[in-house]
Amino acid sequence: MSLIKWKNTDIIPSFYEMMESFFKDDGDFFSSSWKSTSPAVNVSKTDDSYDVEVAAPGLKKTDFKIEMENGLLHISAEQEHSNEEKEDNFTRKEFSYQSFKRTFHLPDDAEEHNVQAAYENGLLKIRIPRKAIVEKSSVKKIDIQ
Repeated sequence: MSLIKWKNTDIIPSFYEMMESFFKDDGDFFSSSWKSTSPAVNVSKTDDSYDVEVAAPGLKKTDFKIEMENGLLHISAEQEHSNEEKEDNFTRKEFSYQSFKRTFHLPDDAEEHNVQAAYENGLLKIRIPRKAIVEKSSVKKIDIQ
């Protein structure tokens, strides 16, 4: 006798997929149909800066909004498309709206004032300079008089 995985096709497929992915061991709760539209983000740390790269092809630099507030970096974008065709017998109007917002906590050594951002070839690059931290010696010798 062998065990066979049972898959009930009478249940709504998306509900079944969601429940199956919830109990999987790979830690990915959301199946591909449930994932959000937030773009992929890479964050790297160098000796003098934090670099954030957001993969957002198809957007223009005017679609983005970048804000720094109380140690938080907010990156958001909105894009709206509309297309209307009129002919003798009918009118066809199509429109779409897409947006996302990502927020990141900045480390204490991040300098919020000289942030630079550039958008090129579908990649938004944000460079956040790091403050120079003066290392303090934990041992201080005191001369006795």
